[in-house]
Parts: sequence; C-alpha cells; structure tokens
Amino acid sequence: TSIMAGKKNSSSFGRLVLFVGLLLLAHSAYSAVQYKKYLRLSENPEASLPFDIIVECLFSLGICAWGVVNVSGKLRPIRITTNMAKRTLESVDNRPSFMTFQHRGRVINSNNNSSNSNNDKRK
Repeated sequence: TSIMAGKKNSSSFGRLVLFVGLLLLAHSAYSAVQYKKYLRLSENPEASLPFDIIVECLFSLGICAWGVVNVSGKLRPIRITTNMAKRTLESVDNRPSFMTFQHRGRVINSNNNSSNSNNDKRK
C-alpha cells in the first residue's frame, strides 16, 4: 500500500505542477496580449515581444510538459513480438485491401489497344 500511496502522491504532485504550468502559460499569454495592445496604442506595432515574456512562455511550456509526463503514468516500452520478428518486410508491407483494379489504367489500355488495331488495319 505504501507503493500505491507513493504513486498517488507523485500523480497529485504532477497535477499540481501541470496546474502551475498552465497558470504560468495563461499569464504569459495575457502579458503578450497586453503588450500588443500597448504597442498598438503607442503606434509601434512592429516591435517584438519582450524577452521576459518569451522566457516565461517557454518555461511554462517546459513545466506543462513535465507535469503531463508525470500525470500520464509509467511509460511502457514498445516491443516487437516474436511473430513480427519472423516476418519479412515484404509480408509486413503487403496490404491487399489497398490494391485497386478498377482504375483509369483500364481506359488508357483500351485506348492503346484500339489505336493498335487501327494501325494494323492501315498496314
């Protein structure tokens, strides 16, 4: 039970970190909008965002990513099964459901055959 309690505490800590990251991200977005409004009022719309807003945005994105990874739980490795390990690339890549035989090539081929028969008649 102590292991489960540890995982529960880790998940709740991850949720707290995610919440703080989202708050910081919302604050940086609000700051960016306010700064753009200030630039419009001062008739200088060409200026870029201040460095502190950019840093706050990137920092909050990093915190959000870390929080999501902690909330999502344990990551499992991707393993190929023994059945897939024995198959060749040709058999894995073969998808008969994608094969179509009713396509425009049939019309092109019939046009070539009719022109060939016309050429044979001319000879």
